[in-house]
Amino acid sequence: MTISVKFSEIDNAFFFSDTGNYEHESYMNRETGEFHFISDYIDPEAPPLPDDLESNNKYILMPYRDELDLPHPSDFISEKMPEQRNKLNEIFSSKGAYRRFKDWLIQIDKIDDWHKYENQATEKALREWCKENNIDLLD
Repeated sequence: MTISVKFSEIDNAFFFSDTGNYEHESYMNRETGEFHFISDYIDPEAPPLPDDLESNNKYILMPYRDELDLPHPSDFISEKMPEQRNKLNEIFSSKGAYRRFKDWLIQIDKIDDWHKYENQATEKALREWCKENNIDLLD
């Protein structure tokens, strides 16, 4: 069975699930394309969740970031700034590396390039996930 859904809805559900260190989940109904969101922070006035949400295969759990093939900063540096490989190795040699990486990109005015690269890779990975799960995308 194939369902058609707008990519923007897939993207929004992924973003919801991607925040909060596994505190949030998004499910899509494979029959209707309707999304259901689980979180401690959901509006208590929101419609109730289906009773069989987590046990019925008509619902598919949106992936988390670590379940997709997303780029690492080293991929970005290799493709866009290979001359900075040593700097990247220096940054990732201790804790807090990702924050320092982003701070460094801000300093050298490349943070927008990183965000564009990361967003394009995320979209590509989500589209591939949809294809693997028989979800047709309406653009």
